[in-house]
Amino acid sequence: MLRYIYIRLDQAMMLLGLWLADILPSIFKPLKMWVGNRMTLACGYCNRYGQGILIYRPARNSRAHQLVEAKKANIKNKFRQSTAMQYDLYDTTMKYCLLNRAKSYHVIKSRKRLFNVYSKVVESKKGNTVFNQNSLQVQVGNPKTVFSWRNPKDKDFWFSFLTIEDEDACLVAGIYTRQQAWRFGDFASLPYFVKATPLKKLAKDKVYQATLYSVDRYNWVTHLHCLTFQV
Repeated sequence: MLRYIYIRLDQAMMLLGLWLADILPSIFKPLKMWVGNRMTLACGYCNRYGQGILIYRPARNSRAHQLVEAKKANIKNKFRQSTAMQYDLYDTTMKYCLLNRAKSYHVIKSRKRLFNVYSKVVESKKGNTVFNQNSLQVQVGNPKTVFSWRNPKDKDFWFSFLTIEDEDACLVAGIYTRQQAWRFGDFASLPYFVKATPLKKLAKDKVYQATLYSVDRYNWVTHLHCLTFQV
């Protein structure tokens, strides 16, 4: 019960931040980006082979990233360090590691100069991830390319994380939104995006891959959709 209340309060504060950014964008949008850059952003999913995967974007100026895990989670819970290997994702912009599914709760712990930084808890106890059923579509246009999809009809749905990578597996853009469509290049309308210096347009005649992660309140990806497209 305490865990549920903690999650709801944390999400209410996030929604308040989004609302303030819309009301006073000149003040709160830069502040929201500043705070987001200094957070470790993490979510987990189950691949087609039943293996748990945790992906994360490290906090700015952090190092010594470790996966820590536990069988139970509460506000005062002590996590134990995992020996899971970590790998680069999207040309080092993000990272991923394999999860021990026997442990239901996972956190990325990182070190800054004076203190540690912890990601939100990723709860993998919910189980599987559904692939290619949220109808991600790409409409290539001139001058803008539009991505659209359907959010899951799930009371625990929280946000969508859309990534676009090029042929070299480099991240072109990674965006967070609660909407069901996004026009490439429209970064000003987003609650947060990963890429610090995003491209204004996609290169003609190049092939890209888009991946949509539908993330619930427990930082678990319930639906994942991948497709390739050419501008």
